[in-house]
Amino acid sequence: MTPELKSLLAEAHRRLHVSRYERRGGQPATEAALHAFESQFGAIPPDFRWYLSNCGSGTVGSEHVDGIDKLSETHLRFRHAREDNSWEGQDCVFVFGTDGGGGWMGIDTESGRVVVIYEDGEVATKAASFQEFLVKGLLDDGKLPAVIPETRYEPRTGSDDCEARGRKHEWYNADGRHSGCYHCATVRLGQLWKKK
Repeated sequence: MTPELKSLLAEAHRRLHVSRYERRGGQPATEAALHAFESQFGAIPPDFRWYLSNCGSGTVGSEHVDGIDKLSETHLRFRHAREDNSWEGQDCVFVFGTDGGGGWMGIDTESGRVVVIYEDGEVATKAASFQEFLVKGLLDDGKLPAVIPETRYEPRTGSDDCEARGRKHEWYNADGRHSGCYHCATVRLGQLWKKK
């Protein structure tokens, strides 16, 4: 990927995941976390490694892409599913998430294709490369999508406030300054997502 395309994709991802349409984007992976994963599961394909370290996780098109925090679990679950179903030929697939129907999304490390592996072991091509997958899922004809507005966050308490129901908020990074709750519409000033 060119530096210009990387910049465009990172900005499109940021806009999508701080908009009110999608609040589930994860934080970018640290180099230490990437190395820890690779020491257990092997090398991460380069374009996906860039995505993890610059975007984190989230929705790309209609698919969910795991961040480094969920990737180990996904790889272990895929390994068990492959063994349980006696699938053959998926050893070269680096799994990174799921599609909307529960299929496993991954990169075929031999061809570079992004593929979906269904419950019956059938494999379908989603994109010719991870770069193409990102461009199709994040950009609109090679440009930042016009439908994703920049959102200005104001502190507020949602009508379905978690604390009012006796539950704890689970915070995400709304815009770098504000925290939003995944479960209700509450937004607070401060980086509460960093406090676990």
